[in-house]
Amino acid sequence: MGEPIDLVKLDGTWRLQYTSAPDVLVLFEAAARLPFFKVGQIFQKFECRDKSDGGVICNVVRWSVPPLLEKEEGATLVVSAKFDVVSVRNIYLQFEEVTVQNIYISEELQALIAPAILPRSFLSLQILQFIRAFKAQIPVTNTTPGR
Repeated sequence: MGEPIDLVKLDGTWRLQYTSAPDVLVLFEAAARLPFFKVGQIFQKFECRDKSDGGVICNVVRWSVPPLLEKEEGATLVVSAKFDVVSVRNIYLQFEEVTVQNIYISEELQALIAPAILPRSFLSLQILQFIRAFKAQIPVTNTTPGR
């Protein structure tokens, strides 16, 4: 049986060592097939300190497409879900949203968009600012109701 899930101990950000989660595995499969796609560190963030029966969990994945994005800090994919404790050792996830954010383009791409030698135009600076501030959020609908 094991010990019950202790939400106080679970609360926090954890570096992922193993997963069977399809939303993360698909990234590793893509990286294996596409030599230009790189998967970096993966974390799980649990927000459940003041809860007794659940909370929020986020899979946070750092990824990149060198040389377009910075090698280590290219971009972040966040998959968020609410979770409920359903038994001593199991939780039920209800996915809510997928977000792409924190995009860091490489110096090479920055130089292509806004060369340092030439005077930078308003448009090129706007493009760089748009990329830095870009955040795409896609809601996830539950296709299978119930637990």
